[in-house]
Amino acid sequence: MTCELVRQMLDGVIDREFSLELRNAVIEHTETCADCAAELDALRHTVNLLRMAPTPEHPPEWWIEGTFEKILRQQDLQAPVEHGRAPQLTFLDDK
Repeated sequence: MTCELVRQMLDGVIDREFSLELRNAVIEHTETCADCAAELDALRHTVNLLRMAPTPEHPPEWWIEGTFEKILRQQDLQAPVEHGRAPQLTFLDDK
């Protein structure tokens, strides 16, 4: 198994998306390859940090209400939705 292939599979190994046989093959590779082992350790550390982070709270109702309408006003797109299709929005990098 090549380093390139192992590195592409590290997320799946951590998330247990692969068969036990395939996961073991990746782990075996990391036992003999210091670079891949370091990348796996760094990825595990990152995942653990993210799991410890607090879950963000939902925004208050007053923030949610009217958000889409505010976006439309900012973009001068106050036209109603016709035939079940949303108006075309433009973004800053489209200008």
